[in-house]
Amino acid sequence: MSPIGVYKARMADVRSRNIFFVALARTLGIDARKDLVTGKIQYKEAGQWVDVDFETSSQVVAPTGTLVLNYVPTAILANPGYYSHFTVSKIENGRTKLLSFDEGQVDMGGGVSWANIFKKGTSLDVGDYLLVSGNRLSDGSVPVTMQQFSVKEGETTALDLRITIPEDKLSVIGSFDAETKYRVEPDSEPVSVLSTTGRGFYVIGFLTPRQEPSVHAINDIIAAKTKLEAWNRPILLLTTAGGLGWLKEYSASLPSNVHLGIIPDSLDLKGRRMPYFLLADTFNRVFFTTEGYTIGLGDQLVTAIAKL
Repeated sequence: MSPIGVYKARMADVRSRNIFFVALARTLGIDARKDLVTGKIQYKEAGQWVDVDFETSSQVVAPTGTLVLNYVPTAILANPGYYSHFTVSKIENGRTKLLSFDEGQVDMGGGVSWANIFKKGTSLDVGDYLLVSGNRLSDGSVPVTMQQFSVKEGETTALDLRITIPEDKLSVIGSFDAETKYRVEPDSEPVSVLSTTGRGFYVIGFLTPRQEPSVHAINDIIAAKTKLEAWNRPILLLTTAGGLGWLKEYSASLPSNVHLGIIPDSLDLKGRRMPYFLLADTFNRVFFTTEGYTIGLGDQLVTAIAKL
């Protein structure tokens, strides 16, 4: 329920009540917020954030410290996301309580990640906590690291955010919608990637007709024909409507599990260097990408496939 809805109805659930309080306080010129990490509703008084407890008449200033997570960005994972790659829980009476975020509200916790919350440090109530980190691999498993730590009043606690990715496995590095529709011919009805590939893993590549990097990529795939056919999963190659004839010139030489089609106008590939290839699955997970001119694309795909 919106703040104006709460005001008119004179009643609300907990979430709507909290949003209403923050909105009303700000309207009255009082600094107020939902804390990004703890989820507490607070207002500022004499330069300090005061916790709002709607169940009692008195409000308190909780003692706090600072948590900093150190992480070295990689090409595979530049900015770990909260929930997807790590979580922090407070230990209370021997049980863990997850620190939650309302990601639907940008100024109330949306887009929570290492870079925008934990890199420079965030305030936490004094107490004991548990940091859990990991990344899902292509086989569905998640190598997990668990670290228990304490936050002390006025002090900074620094921890390494550890995300282990075994060298012989691929991890989830992005997403691609398997329901994306494309055309097999300029005048044909659109079909989804999923309808072509069926459930499971697949490769999809986007090519610029007759340009050397894309021509080189096709020749690399032809060179790895036997190994890619042995994989026996679909490889979808898409180009422009005007370039489809050019792509069909290679049909007889390409692996038998290759499907050709036209890049949909609705697909935003701006900023991508062609050719652009993804190894993905129909649960919309991406495990490997390459873009622009590269040597041995076919062998790169074979190596990546072996790690699935």
